[in-house]
Amino acid sequence: MENWGKGFGQYGDLKKASAKLSDKSFKILMSHDPSHFDEQVKNFPQLIHLTLSGHTHGMQFGIEIPGFIKWSPAYLQYPKCARL
Repeated sequence: MENWGKGFGQYGDLKKASAKLSDKSFKILMSHDPSHFDEQVKNFPQLIHLTLSGHTHGMQFGIEIPGFIKWSPAYLQYPKCARL
């Protein structure tokens, strides 16, 4: 789907992108900005099974000391950021 983001360009149209999909289809959405999920995807009438997002830009680093800490500044802006 084309870019959609909170606070900047909202060009993607989830309704249009999913119009020809069956309700029985397994749907994966790749959306640039993770805010898209909370703003539109989670309450979308058609179930989206998996949403993958990026958009952390300069926060794409982390600190890990096994068994002690695993942290990235991305967690401050995007609480759903994977803590791999």
